[in-house]
Amino acid sequence: VWNVYGITETGSWVAGTNREAVSPKSGLVGKGWGGRILVSSCGSTAELDSSAQPAALEVPRGERGHIWLRTPCVMRGYLNDEELTREVMSGSWFYTGDTGYMDDTDDLVLVGRTGSEINKGGTKVYPEDVDLALERHPDIREACAFGVEDPVLGENVAAAVVFNAETN
Repeated sequence: VWNVYGITETGSWVAGTNREAVSPKSGLVGKGWGGRILVSSCGSTAELDSSAQPAALEVPRGERGHIWLRTPCVMRGYLNDEELTREVMSGSWFYTGDTGYMDDTDDLVLVGRTGSEINKGGTKVYPEDVDLALERHPDIREACAFGVEDPVLGENVAAAVVFNAETN
């Protein structure tokens, strides 16, 4: 099984694993193919000032951030939707809405979607991380974390779990 990553707006697959030895890990995408992958602290075009580009806000290798792509086939915009186009395009960069990091071998690793982040009093909690932590417990087969409204902190972290059949 080879992992691949692509979005319609970028024309095709933009990254993946290949015939080289790959150490499997959760979220592994692989190396970029023919375009540029950028992990940035900036999560929206609205966060950029008129002179900045996402590349100016690139995070260090291993640090989580927002995934931006630049490919030879990137779209020019959404048909009849200039507002949505402005939300995802900054020059020739496309904001995917995904979060992840570049590991020490320049492989892209995805950790989640920006829209699924739980904002607990200003702290961003990735539900996928909570899922993985819960699923390490021997009595839990599946877990799904999500945010629930909190009048003071904005959101709290909640989770639904499926226990193994052997669990009482």
